[in-house]
Amino acid sequence: MACRPTPTVPTVAAINGHCFAAAAMLALACDYRVMTDGAKRNTWMCMNEVDFGAAWPVSFAAVVRAKVSVVRKFVIEGHRFTPPEARDAGLVDEIVSGGTRDVLKRALELAEEKAPKAREGVWGVIKVRLSLHFSDDYMQILTRSLMSCAGRTVSPSN
Repeated sequence: MACRPTPTVPTVAAINGHCFAAAAMLALACDYRVMTDGAKRNTWMCMNEVDFGAAWPVSFAAVVRAKVSVVRKFVIEGHRFTPPEARDAGLVDEIVSGGTRDVLKRALELAEEKAPKAREGVWGVIKVRLSLHFSDDYMQILTRSLMSCAGRTVSPSN
């Protein structure tokens, strides 16, 4: 049986610019997403593989099915969502005016607001139960991605 570690605390993605392909998947894998408003430069969130003929791993499809309500527009059409469009479509939770520091500041505030939900361990239990439909491939990719962001390495165990 493959290792299925699931983060037991809320995870927040701070998106300070374009968020395409694997970056979009990593952001969607998080519990919350905070994105710049794009006022200083164009900023989009997009799955543009359809535009250059790249096939998706099964894990990408699992994330999209679980997290995206505008699947056709996001996946099949490769639409480039502006920050307000991404928020309205539920791809991101908040948009923030300002630069990287402002986005990161709000992401950290959101993490601190949500952290108490994890104190009794229920957050992690619920997330594990919700993730049971995800493939082992997806869970391994998610775990490696999240742990590499935290400076740790994870290997599958039996």
